[in-house]
Amino acid sequence: MALEVYDFQLQSIDATNNDRQINTINEWAQQLQDVPFRDIFIQPFKDHLSLLIINEYFIRFQWKRQFIERAASVRSFTNIDSNTKQFVMMRRIEYMKYINDKDMKASVVFVPLEENDMYAAVVLPFDDQNVLDLLKRMNVRVL
Repeated sequence: MALEVYDFQLQSIDATNNDRQINTINEWAQQLQDVPFRDIFIQPFKDHLSLLIINEYFIRFQWKRQFIERAASVRSFTNIDSNTKQFVMMRRIEYMKYINDKDMKASVVFVPLEENDMYAAVVLPFDDQNVLDLLKRMNVRVL
């Protein structure tokens, strides 16, 4: 489905050398502009790794149901470096698929996109966790 909707290329990743895997992915990340972090992976995954990394700057999609502007408010967001910034966030009342994953220590909501059977996954680490903690726990079984 993603091949039909989004224009992207496949990049071969060395299947046996962990250092080359990390280097290939991090080299790609260095090419991104205006991204707050560059080294996506700082340690090798011991499990088989299968990823689809999509550069958000080249993807445009529509929510299945549009958000209502009056439901927006400024709230605090803590980024990957544990810095807190203020952002406009949307409130929405709707039934969506929700997972409270105790192993990953995060809540996940799947927001339907305009294309059939496509969803944006919104992942929020538990209060006592941060994004780096979450990334360390992700593996092929979690993904």
